[in-house]
Amino acid sequence: RPLEESQGHGYRYRLFRPFPLGRLLAEPEPVAVVDLHTARPGDLPTTFTYDRPATADGQLDGYCVWFAAWFDDELSFTSSPADPPTSWATPLLRVATRPVAVGEPLRLELRAGDLAAPKTWDWDD
Repeated sequence: RPLEESQGHGYRYRLFRPFPLGRLLAEPEPVAVVDLHTARPGDLPTTFTYDRPATADGQLDGYCVWFAAWFDDELSFTSSPADPPTSWATPLLRVATRPVAVGEPLRLELRAGDLAAPKTWDWDD
């Protein structure tokens, strides 16, 4: 907590390339699906909720944020930390570290003032 208060946003929002992933504590789940062929800037969500039960015991340090892009049935890629690295860094939204047991709820609420500006993001778990 003292580091968060003294370092501010730079402590809570960290970029990793490659991501030092130990393991995921829950199944990944899309929090938004956007069709870039039809989406307009005002259509994009600015609040997101992730709510899943833990599927593994471990230590929760934060929530990873990544995307998956599909161009057609054969061409796609993802910036998931569980897949081979891409040119995109993986953000970690840090939360207070705590132990997690299988079945325990994991919930993150993210509010983004501007999706392109992570310094406008705020989250609670």
